Amino acid sequence: MRPITSNSLYRTNFRSFAATTQNVPTMGDSISEGVVESFVKKVGQQVKADEVIARIETDKVTVDILSKYAGVITKYHAAEGDTVAVGAKFVDIDPSASPVAAST
Repeated sequence: MRPITSNSLYRTNFRSFAATTQNVPTMGDSISEGVVESFVKKVGQQVKADEVIARIETDKVTVDILSKYAGVITKYHAAEGDTVAVGAKFVDIDPSASPVAAST
């Protein structure tokens, strides 16, 4: 049996999850950017994989942005009305977080 040392006290079966960043997806041929029209899901809300979280408008089409992950939205990297480029960081989703309670 191994003796317990100060370093071994911290070696547990702890599993940590970090927020996962999702980038702006491709929105069609020759479309390189769009304007964030609206956020369907707000920061702190629970989302499911493949659920619509935002809409981006381009000069050709309005695109529903689907969540790639289930979890809680922790941060958007753009605001409504901002122009975002395809491939840019768009949203952080934490798969292990609990949703924020709505204020009354």
